[in-house]
Amino acid sequence: MEKKILIGTLVGTVVQFCLGGLVFVVLLKDMMAEWMTAFQGCAHAEPPMLPVVLAQLVISLLLAILMHRNAISTFKGGAMFGLLFFLLIYIWFDLWMFASFTGMTSKLMMIDAISNTIIGTITAGFVGWVYGKMG
Repeated sequence: MEKKILIGTLVGTVVQFCLGGLVFVVLLKDMMAEWMTAFQGCAHAEPPMLPVVLAQLVISLLLAILMHRNAISTFKGGAMFGLLFFLLIYIWFDLWMFASFTGMTSKLMMIDAISNTIIGTITAGFVGWVYGKMG
Protein backbone atom coordinates (compact mmCIF):
# COMPACT_ATOMS: atom_id res chain seq x y z
CA MET A 1 0.00 0.00 0.00
CA GLU A 2 1.21 3.46 -0.81
CA LYS A 3 2.85 5.52 1.96
CA LYS A 4 0.50 8.44 1.30
CA ILE A 5 -2.57 6.27 1.93
CA LEU A 6 -1.08 4.89 5.16
CA ILE A 7 -0.30 8.38 6.47
CA GLY A 8 -3.71 9.66 5.35
CA THR A 9 -5.33 6.76 7.19
CA LEU A 10 -3.36 7.51 10.36
CA VAL A 11 -4.17 11.23 10.21
CA GLY A 12 -7.83 10.51 9.54
CA THR A 13 -8.03 8.03 12.42
CA VAL A 14 -6.47 10.46 14.92
CA VAL A 15 -8.58 13.43 13.79
CA GLN A 16 -11.82 11.37 13.74
CA PHE A 17 -11.11 9.95 17.19
CA CYS A 18 -10.24 13.33 18.75
CA LEU A 19 -13.10 15.25 17.14
CA GLY A 20 -15.55 12.45 17.90
CA GLY A 21 -14.56 12.60 21.55
CA LEU A 22 -14.88 16.38 21.63
CA VAL A 23 -18.27 16.38 19.91
CA PHE A 24 -19.94 13.34 21.46
CA VAL A 25 -18.34 13.19 24.92
CA VAL A 26 -18.08 16.92 25.61
CA LEU A 27 -20.37 19.01 23.42
CA LEU A 28 -23.26 16.55 22.94
CA LYS A 29 -22.99 14.84 26.33
CA ASP A 30 -26.69 15.35 27.14
CA MET A 31 -27.82 14.09 23.73
CA MET A 32 -25.65 11.01 24.16
CA ALA A 33 -27.25 10.34 27.54
CA GLU A 34 -30.69 10.58 25.87
CA TRP A 35 -29.51 8.28 23.11
CA MET A 36 -28.09 5.73 25.55
CA THR A 37 -31.42 5.71 27.40
CA ALA A 38 -33.32 5.14 24.16
CA PHE A 39 -31.01 2.25 23.25
CA GLN A 40 -30.38 0.90 26.74
CA GLY A 41 -31.51 -2.59 25.83
CA CYS A 42 -28.93 -2.91 23.05
CA ALA A 43 -26.14 -0.42 23.80
CA HIS A 44 -23.02 -0.64 25.93
CA ALA A 45 -22.97 1.75 28.90
CA GLU A 46 -19.28 2.25 28.10
CA PRO A 47 -18.35 1.25 24.55
CA PRO A 48 -15.20 -0.87 24.26
CA MET A 49 -12.45 1.37 22.88
CA LEU A 50 -10.76 -1.13 20.54
CA PRO A 51 -13.77 -1.43 18.19
CA VAL A 52 -14.19 2.36 18.29
CA VAL A 53 -10.58 2.87 17.18
CA LEU A 54 -10.86 0.12 14.57
CA ALA A 55 -14.04 1.71 13.18
CA GLN A 56 -12.21 5.05 12.83
CA LEU A 57 -9.31 3.23 11.18
CA VAL A 58 -11.56 1.52 8.61
CA ILE A 59 -13.51 4.65 7.61
CA SER A 60 -10.24 6.63 7.48
CA LEU A 61 -8.67 4.00 5.20
CA LEU A 62 -11.64 4.19 2.84
CA LEU A 63 -11.46 7.99 2.91
CA ALA A 64 -7.69 8.01 2.31
CA ILE A 65 -7.96 5.62 -0.65
CA LEU A 66 -10.77 7.57 -2.29
CA MET A 67 -9.07 10.92 -1.75
CA HIS A 68 -5.80 9.56 -3.13
CA ARG A 69 -7.55 8.18 -6.23
CA ASN A 70 -9.24 11.53 -6.75
CA ALA A 71 -5.92 13.41 -6.36
CA ILE A 72 -7.20 15.63 -3.56
CA SER A 73 -4.34 17.63 -2.06
CA THR A 74 -5.78 20.67 -0.25
CA PHE A 75 -7.72 21.21 2.94
CA LYS A 76 -10.58 22.79 0.98
CA GLY A 77 -10.67 19.99 -1.59
CA GLY A 78 -10.62 17.38 1.17
CA ALA A 79 -13.35 19.15 3.10
CA MET A 80 -15.58 19.42 0.02
CA PHE A 81 -15.04 15.74 -0.75
CA GLY A 82 -15.60 14.82 2.91
CA LEU A 83 -18.82 16.79 3.11
CA LEU A 84 -20.45 14.77 0.34
CA PHE A 85 -18.84 11.47 1.35
CA PHE A 86 -19.80 11.63 5.03
CA LEU A 87 -23.18 13.26 4.49
CA LEU A 88 -24.25 10.40 2.24
CA ILE A 89 -22.82 7.73 4.55
CA TYR A 90 -24.50 9.13 7.65
CA ILE A 91 -27.83 9.81 5.98
CA TRP A 92 -27.81 6.18 4.83
CA PHE A 93 -26.75 4.89 8.26
CA ASP A 94 -29.19 6.99 10.26
CA LEU A 95 -32.10 6.19 7.96
CA TRP A 96 -31.28 2.51 8.39
CA MET A 97 -31.12 2.97 12.19
CA PHE A 98 -34.40 4.91 12.12
CA ALA A 99 -36.07 2.10 10.18
CA SER A 100 -34.60 -0.62 12.41
CA PHE A 101 -34.66 0.67 16.00
CA THR A 102 -37.49 2.37 17.85
CA GLY A 103 -34.96 4.32 19.92
CA MET A 104 -33.76 6.25 16.87
CA THR A 105 -35.91 9.34 16.65
CA SER A 106 -35.89 11.87 13.85
CA LYS A 107 -34.20 14.34 16.22
CA LEU A 108 -31.40 11.92 17.08
CA MET A 109 -31.09 10.96 13.43
CA MET A 110 -30.64 14.57 12.38
CA ILE A 111 -28.16 15.40 15.16
CA ASP A 112 -26.12 12.28 14.47
CA ALA A 113 -25.97 12.85 10.71
CA ILE A 114 -25.05 16.53 11.09
CA SER A 115 -22.45 16.06 13.83
CA ASN A 116 -20.76 13.11 12.11
CA THR A 117 -20.75 14.94 8.79
CA ILE A 118 -19.02 17.91 10.42
CA ILE A 119 -16.44 15.62 12.03
CA GLY A 120 -15.88 13.80 8.74
CA THR A 121 -15.64 17.03 6.72
CA ILE A 122 -12.92 18.40 9.00
CA THR A 123 -11.14 15.03 8.99
CA ALA A 124 -11.14 14.90 5.18
CA GLY A 125 -9.83 18.46 5.13
CA PHE A 126 -6.85 17.42 7.23
CA VAL A 127 -6.20 14.36 5.06
CA GLY A 128 -6.26 16.59 1.96
CA TRP A 129 -3.92 19.07 3.62
CA VAL A 130 -1.48 16.28 4.55
CA TYR A 131 -1.65 14.92 1.00
CA GLY A 132 -0.74 18.37 -0.30
CA LYS A 133 2.28 18.55 2.03
CA MET A 134 3.45 15.14 0.85
CA GLY A 135 3.46 16.25 -2.78
